[in-house]
Amino acid sequence: MWDHKFTLCYKVTLSTNSLQCTLDVNNTGDTVFDFTTLLHTYIKVKDIHSAAVTNLHDIQYIDKLKGGAEFREKRQLVDAVNGADSVYMNTGDTHVVSGCEDNSNISISKVNLPDTVIWNPWAENAAKMADFGDEEYQNMICVEPGAVSNRVVLQPGDSKHFRQDLQVVSLQ
Repeated sequence: MWDHKFTLCYKVTLSTNSLQCTLDVNNTGDTVFDFTTLLHTYIKVKDIHSAAVTNLHDIQYIDKLKGGAEFREKRQLVDAVNGADSVYMNTGDTHVVSGCEDNSNISISKVNLPDTVIWNPWAENAAKMADFGDEEYQNMICVEPGAVSNRVVLQPGDSKHFRQDLQVVSLQ
């Protein structure tokens, strides 16, 4: 299935108002390999209708709900109302998710993760998922930093470090 030698270290650090996730991949073998990575970050929101993500305006994206067609984002604030499965390519290093629980926003910063996926299954797809409550789509949005539009290539002996930092930003 995977015939390359490597090490992978995933580290999660929690503090009162933040979460840091690091991913280190090392090619310990003698052949080159490539891969993609995506940090699946589910964020609880009060109501999906009031949740939005910043810093995606004018970014090229692939809309998987529209057969993989490519578009350029026209909205200043991106939402996931009616469902979303979009790969935003070459995004900025920070995003803010508004409409979170407890009148707060979540700031997301990322390192070596050039893409951002926005996902919400919406009602029909949520009902089909065994590990997802039928109504949970209404109170979550995935903002997933990743390297998916272009594969990461690791030469023998090379390594790659990825990181995301989530910080609660209170609005009170």
